[in-house]
Amino acid sequence: MLRTKVIDLVNSGEAWAFLGSGVSADAGGPTWRELLDSAVERLEASELVKNDTIFQASLTSRDLARCFGRLEQLTNRKDLEEAVCSCLSQLSSYGDLHAKLAEWPFRGYVTTNYDLLLEEAMHGSSQHGWSPVGNTDSEIRKLSGSPSNVVWHVHGFLASAGERAQKSKLILTDRDYDELYLDGSRTVDQLRGLLSLSQIVFIGFGFNDPEFERVLKLVGRLTSPDRPLYAFFPFRSGEFSSQICEDYLFRYNIDLIPYEVSNGSHKRLGSLLATYGALCVRRSMSFGRSITHAPSFDPETTGLMVYNELCLRPQEPMSGDTREALLRARILSALLADQSRTFTDLVDELYPRLNLLENGKYSKEEAGLAIVDAIENLVADGLASIDENGDITKVRLTSKASSIVATQRAGAEFLEDQFVASVQSRAQARCQNDSADRVADAAIEFLRKCILDRALGVALAFGNRGVTRSFHMVALLQNLPIYMETLANIDQAIALSNIIQNILSSPTDAERNYIGVGLQAQFAIHMLGYDSSTLTARAEQLATGVFLVDSSTLIPLLARSCFGHRAAKGLIKHLQALGATLATTPLLAREVAEHARYAMSKVDKNTGSPTSATYKSIGGWAGARSNAFLEGFVQEIAEGNTTPNFHDYLRKACNLQLAGKNCSQDSVESALVKLGLICRRLADWDGFVPLMWGEVEDHSMRITERRQEFGTYTHPRQTKAEGEVLVLVEGLRSGKLRAEAKNPEHAFFISRSRVVDNIVDASSPITINPESLMQWASTLNSCDIDELALLTDRLLWELSENNLKIVDVRLLQRVFGPMIDASKEALEETKVKHAELVAEHFGERGETAFRMIGDYEYPIVGEAYYRQYSEALEAKLEIEREKNKHASSVSSLTSGEKKELEIFRAEKREHERQARHKRRSIENRKVRKGK
Repeated sequence: MLRTKVIDLVNSGEAWAFLGSGVSADAGGPTWRELLDSAVERLEASELVKNDTIFQASLTSRDLARCFGRLEQLTNRKDLEEAVCSCLSQLSSYGDLHAKLAEWPFRGYVTTNYDLLLEEAMHGSSQHGWSPVGNTDSEIRKLSGSPSNVVWHVHGFLASAGERAQKSKLILTDRDYDELYLDGSRTVDQLRGLLSLSQIVFIGFGFNDPEFERVLKLVGRLTSPDRPLYAFFPFRSGEFSSQICEDYLFRYNIDLIPYEVSNGSHKRLGSLLATYGALCVRRSMSFGRSITHAPSFDPETTGLMVYNELCLRPQEPMSGDTREALLRARILSALLADQSRTFTDLVDELYPRLNLLENGKYSKEEAGLAIVDAIENLVADGLASIDENGDITKVRLTSKASSIVATQRAGAEFLEDQFVASVQSRAQARCQNDSADRVADAAIEFLRKCILDRALGVALAFGNRGVTRSFHMVALLQNLPIYMETLANIDQAIALSNIIQNILSSPTDAERNYIGVGLQAQFAIHMLGYDSSTLTARAEQLATGVFLVDSSTLIPLLARSCFGHRAAKGLIKHLQALGATLATTPLLAREVAEHARYAMSKVDKNTGSPTSATYKSIGGWAGARSNAFLEGFVQEIAEGNTTPNFHDYLRKACNLQLAGKNCSQDSVESALVKLGLICRRLADWDGFVPLMWGEVEDHSMRITERRQEFGTYTHPRQTKAEGEVLVLVEGLRSGKLRAEAKNPEHAFFISRSRVVDNIVDASSPITINPESLMQWASTLNSCDIDELALLTDRLLWELSENNLKIVDVRLLQRVFGPMIDASKEALEETKVKHAELVAEHFGERGETAFRMIGDYEYPIVGEAYYRQYSEALEAKLEIEREKNKHASSVSSLTSGEKKELEIFRAEKREHERQARHKRRSIENRKVRKGK
């Protein structure tokens, strides 16, 4: 539970901090139990205390002060203090908590710690003039009146034996505590005087800490109910409840600010102090600076969280009106920035983004139809026109659009003008006239940046009440000190803090309208994937990945002009431009070489010119895949881009160096390396160990068994290649293998065959198909600043005029939870989740993998073209039969066509017979296995 009032209290400069042992423990200091154990060891009293029933009983009841008292009785006071001082002298430097607390503008500090680390932290942050005050009568007198800039060591501090006698007595034993907190003692009187003038914030005390209980019993009754104390209060999961808060408030008049302890670590306290500290007017602040941009970590974390949960993870479906508004806004902003956009350009850009927003249910054709509808509506409204020129269809804005856009921009500016006037009115009511404009400007700039960079935090602060709102307000305002430093003095800084808190908790209508619509527009930017901070984080994810490329992509990549070459080349270039590492294996390169060699067997061996066998082999039979090299070769001949010599085509178009008239595996590997791919044996990867060969064999055996079960097994090299890929992906993901001296954050196998999925129990899919990968990469295209500004204006108009919502606040509350952590520390965790969701969204799941045959399993292809020509002749014959209704219609075919038709029919029957035989073999194998 967070308390923003404590910030106002600290900023007032009248509060004192009461620090417990937890603050020094953060710097490596011992706990009370560790200090006791160390003292026993240094006094060589282990056997004494082991057999002492009083010591052991006190230890069992956790009365450590009584344990120290008994240890004093068993040894002597001087040696006990020397043992304690010897242990504490090991502390060499102050910790993070000391540094944070030294920056808070407390008037002074009271501490139960014996070390002087807080004073060192003060000196380290250039806060000079702070001095320690001990707990002897002469020292306590130094605190009379209204002291400041002091650290009161109420339980004493480390000093020489002579200095301790004059300034500091170490409070160790139960008897020491009783004397120190005796009614009428100078310590109690001074605490009473301190509390009459100031309020106290407790930090570093533990749950059921006897030391904390003693202090509370004293100071709790010295406070006024309308001026409670505050305490940052640790608890373990499951042990804290609102009843505890009520009990402490009733018994001790202390308001608890809880944080969770995990595995004994108080790390959350540091995060909590950092969050509250961001709202404090720190001691080291310098005023009069110009406004600077917000740190990048918060926007990255927030934006990536939004993209993860609202784009990659399925949520509520988007309404048709909202989808239409997004498409209209983006199309218009694109056309305003560039009138040369074609319909294809718009579909290519918007399809992957629309597909994400619709949870992957849109095909490219369906997305195209949705985009067509949006364009047609713009045409119907007189804002756009269609310009067709051959195969190119351009979309252009009309003259009416410019006028409409200007009007809409004015509407968006009017919303902002009302917002600015409202904030200025608040500043004038809160500040002197000469300060109001400066404070208002800082508040407006801060809120604008919050909308742009922290939309999620603003939305959750607006949409919640009570404790949850306070949490999000404090988390949201962590960047406010940067804007405080643009002001002239501390009074203006405090005024800015109050104004911002009031706007977020009780906005006027003008403020609510502007911030609300601005948030929805920013969510649209996030979900369309154009937010620059999020885009950077997402691009880094892809750039740190390794993608192993299957031969099904390598073949069309090398076979220029074949169907799929442009897509394969575009994918590889796009991934390389984004910084991704691309690799393959020699076994997969061998599949490519075999594909090329098969093609060479279908052309004239001497001249390389196409023959009838070439044209029969450019397609497949009964579903087999075409040979890409022959397909590209024939296409280039048709376009006049190559000579009718297949060997020249391989050398020039495919960049393959032939040994005589043969295409070797080395030639393929060399060509791939020139294209920027790594082609490396498993044993040559950094981090390889021989045991990995055993893993390859194990995976290969399992893949072989599954492939044989479903009748897709062809040869051992096939399954070995898949087993090797699987070991590579696993090794890269686990960090056992490294790529080019870097540890990849993730790895995928780019393939249309999903056989390697489901062989191992991977946390995310191993395989990603090229189309999905291209869709992922396509969402990483940025939008320039001017175009993004146009898009924002369009969205503001569409959303405000039509009262639309991109995201409902209730959805945000449900998805992100009441206590979301979008801090810098959460960025790495958010990136990990992003990688997992990307794999889940774009990766292939292999439930039916073994029923499918991948492209690289077809180095020797069938004749699809042969089959198609046969079917065309059959259709021609049937037409003639229908016309003439008698057998003579066959004569309409030429004699050559009749012969070809008979050959086609015979070969078709043979293919069908072989297919039936294969199916029977599979069934028989299944029956035998079942027995």
